[in-house]
Amino acid sequence: MSPSHKTALKAGLAALVVAALGWLVVRTVRGRGPYHVERVELSGWKLVAAGPDDAALVALVPPPPLSTDLFQQLFQRTGQALVAPTHPTVPLVLRTEYADSLQGVLSTEDIIDTARDAGIETARFEPVCLGQHRGSGSRESDVYFVLFEAPAFDDFREKLTPLFPEHAGAFPYEPKALSPILTIAATDREFARWWPLAVKTDLDCRASLRVTD
Repeated sequence: MSPSHKTALKAGLAALVVAALGWLVVRTVRGRGPYHVERVELSGWKLVAAGPDDAALVALVPPPPLSTDLFQQLFQRTGQALVAPTHPTVPLVLRTEYADSLQGVLSTEDIIDTARDAGIETARFEPVCLGQHRGSGSRESDVYFVLFEAPAFDDFREKLTPLFPEHAGAFPYEPKALSPILTIAATDREFARWWPLAVKTDLDCRASLRVTD
């Protein structure tokens, strides 16, 4: 066998190993039934102006046990070396989309007031699934998250649509560009790079969640 054939064979075997490991992780995430969340943790989330290092400009902070418990369940099932976000939040508006599409007509205070008017702070967030998204390119990385449903979230995002888009920024604002997502773990600490996180439920959802009292 020529050296070039040996190199190609090694590369093919390495790709098979990576694929097998990915399959095992997905199988483990899905295994052992649904993940569990407490009903009391799905409402009464705190509306905040996010920190300067956060991908979000304005976000919701759920009760700490929600993300902590899910992180523990995920770690126990996968056995992966995972890290949790320092400040787990559900972004309402990203800094990038604010700079591109909203800053010409809305202040941070305007956005927070709009969120309150839409009932964000009293809304109930229904869990849809626990998802996993894998980074593309040569760098293998994963982020795990929970996707929620909340009509108040969608209503809030629609209310932000500028009446005069030409004054708002260089790019059109897209209300549906963001979904209510809580990141709970990743294989590195660079959580901000995942946003905006476009979720395809048929591909990214890995496990269901059961709400318990």
